[in-house]
Amino acid sequence: MKLDFNIQAIFPQPLYSSLMDRALTKNELTSARQYLKQSYGNEGNRTSAIMTVLDKSEFAEIRSWIQANLDNYLSRIYNPKNNLRLEITQSWLNLNRPGDYHHTHTHPNSWVSGVFYLETHGKNDTIKFEKNYSPWNIETDNGTPFTVESLYLSVAPAQLVLFPSSLIHSVPRNQTGKERVSLSFNSMLKGIISTSTGCALTL
Repeated sequence: MKLDFNIQAIFPQPLYSSLMDRALTKNELTSARQYLKQSYGNEGNRTSAIMTVLDKSEFAEIRSWIQANLDNYLSRIYNPKNNLRLEITQSWLNLNRPGDYHHTHTHPNSWVSGVFYLETHGKNDTIKFEKNYSPWNIETDNGTPFTVESLYLSVAPAQLVLFPSSLIHSVPRNQTGKERVSLSFNSMLKGIISTSTGCALTL
C-alpha cells in the first residue's frame, strides 16, 4: 500500500545561539570572579548576590553585544509590526564548581532568557533543555524531533544562548574538574505589543 503523506513540524521552540567575535578580556573575567565573591548557595551551585551585573561598566561591551542579539532574536522570530524591543530586566553570575549542577527550572516574569558563558571547559560543559510535560511515554527505537524529550547543548567561552523563559532547562553536574562561570539574564517586551481592537497592549 502506497501512502502519500506530509508531516510538518509546527509550533517549534526557538533556541538561539551566537558566538562573540572576540575573546573575553582579562578585566571581564577578573570582574566576574570579583562579583562572585559575594554569592549565595542556590540549588546545586552558587549565584552572585548582585542581580544587575550587565549594568556594570566592566560589562558594557558584552551588554551591547547581547542587546544586539536580543534585537536580532525578536526581529527574526517575531518580526514585530510595531515599535517593540526586548529589555534586560535582571542579570547575575553563576558559579558551578566541580560536582555542582543547576536544578531544573524556568524563568517566571520574563519573556526571553539567556546565558552568556565566561569560563567553560570542553564539550562536557552543556546546558540541558526539556520538553514540557507529556502524559505519554511511548518506547521508541530511534527518537524523532516529535518524540525527543531533551536536548543537551554544548557551550563554549563567549557563547550566548537565548531561549523562551518558559522553556524548562537545567545544568548537568560539572564533571570537568574545573570551575565554570556563566552570566544569566532575563528580558521583557517593551513597547507596542498590539494596537488591535480588544487586545491592544503597550508595555
